[in-house]
Amino acid sequence: MGLNESDRCNPALFFVTNNPLGPWWVFGGPSSLAEEMVGRRMHLLGLNDRFGQSQRLQRDAGGRIAAVQDGVGRQYRLELKTLPGVAHGVRTAGARIAACA
Repeated sequence: MGLNESDRCNPALFFVTNNPLGPWWVFGGPSSLAEEMVGRRMHLLGLNDRFGQSQRLQRDAGGRIAAVQDGVGRQYRLELKTLPGVAHGVRTAGARIAACA
């Protein structure tokens, strides 16, 4: 099963793996033309395994991961919140994960 045919036929996507059987990391960028992406930074868009399971990453305008969607369609929104520190005004950053409807 592995990679979706629509992904395999998309010239704007690049796949990285250490084994032909997977898993495959799917990379892409803002451009839909592969020639324009050569030598440019690409974002991780998702992950596929050989059993057809996938995770897709959605990004905000700043390029940060904002949500994760699995192959079944469940979506989880990621929020970065600053949580108060325990000791003497020290602040720590923490991630809060919330399920989207």
